[in-house]
Amino acid sequence: MDKDQVLRIAIVDDASADASAVSEMVEDFCAEREIGLKVAHYASGDEFLKENKNADVVFLDIDMPGTNGLEVAKAIRRNNAKIIIIFCTNLEQFAINGYEVNALGYLLKPVSRYWVDFVMKKVVSALSVGKRSVLVVKTATEQTIVNISDIVYVEVQAHNIFYTVLQGGKEVKIKSRGSMREVEEKLSKKHFSRCSACYLINLRKVISIKKNTVYLTGDYALPVSRTFKQEFSESFMKYLTQYEV
Repeated sequence: MDKDQVLRIAIVDDASADASAVSEMVEDFCAEREIGLKVAHYASGDEFLKENKNADVVFLDIDMPGTNGLEVAKAIRRNNAKIIIIFCTNLEQFAINGYEVNALGYLLKPVSRYWVDFVMKKVVSALSVGKRSVLVVKTATEQTIVNISDIVYVEVQAHNIFYTVLQGGKEVKIKSRGSMREVEEKLSKKHFSRCSACYLINLRKVISIKKNTVYLTGDYALPVSRTFKQEFSESFMKYLTQYEV
């Protein structure tokens, strides 16, 4: 992560003492690494959803008055796939729900400095990778540079390749010529996996998988074919295991 970059962190927790403890640990972590930091505290999920527009990372409690943390996370993911979500709560039984919203980590209260450092290292790594990873897409009129982290899925129709990209919450469709095999070779090591012969999915965008349908950030629902189901499931589980705290 660039030391000149300011890391914007939101702590959403109705318990002010817990929020202050996390804030202090994060500040110490960033100070030791000379990372610029801006921290904002929100006493409820509703307050965060109303006021925050530009956080890079959200430490999110689950059990709060009003809209609970899981619902806040789902609201975030409907419009923004880039924000890093870290659940920070005393409700251990809800850890599995973090996978529904592609949470980077889960911290159990009372939070220790060891685990804050652990998850913050993953934050710094994730942001650094995201800024370096781009794909050059050749269209009929130009070459377009696309942030790989913005790609939701890739679709093939005949010999045409369509990239569905979310930039600032807005959908952009980019058309190119080529084969799905070529695209898959470029993106397979960037956490992309085929769910069918027609679709290559960014696993970071997966919200949930139900029966033979995968749901993605941006309200997309794509079929999981019988031929690709096992391979896709294995890729997704490998991705979850890799990013599990």
